[in-house]
Amino acid sequence: MVIQVAPGWWKAVSQPDGTWDIRNFGDRKLATVEAGEDSEIHARMLASSTYMSEALALLLTVIGDEDLPDNGYYNSEDRTSIKDMALTAVKTAMGNDQWNWRFGLGLEELPSR
Repeated sequence: MVIQVAPGWWKAVSQPDGTWDIRNFGDRKLATVEAGEDSEIHARMLASSTYMSEALALLLTVIGDEDLPDNGYYNSEDRTSIKDMALTAVKTAMGNDQWNWRFGLGLEELPSR
């Protein structure tokens, strides 16, 4: 299995035609966000995704059960768990194999919602 990591941080670069380029640390273009009303918001979200997924993954490794004894439930009606939401987001961004390999955690697959 090949582990793929998005190296370094990305940046959003505004173009004269209203589009936004997503570029890596070596200034290589990775993607283009089409011009539109929300193009800057979408470009900045994409550019920050590597940083956010890494930060969220690290946060999950330091949060213990004593920090979230109820698993971080914030909605008593459907028992939505902040910890499960964060783990799902990280696994979606990194992939299950990537998450387990990078952080050495044998976490079971989360059920889909």
